[in-house]
Amino acid sequence: YKSSRYRMSIHTNKDYAEQIITYNREHYNANLVAGGHPNRSGGSMQGFDSGSCAEWVKNFILSSENISYTN
Repeated sequence: YKSSRYRMSIHTNKDYAEQIITYNREHYNANLVAGGHPNRSGGSMQGFDSGSCAEWVKNFILSSENISYTN
């Protein structure tokens, strides 16, 4: 449905989920609708434009590849 809201959630150890959200906001999407807890965060987007949806997901993947993971 074109009026659907698409949601995602990130579940991680430590505070990686929060770091991914923060990195995404700082580098890709300043208006990102996302938040939560340090190890469980999520976000949402409105609409069904496949290009926008793919870009939104890509930004989360890139963010996850660019944060610092420690043991």
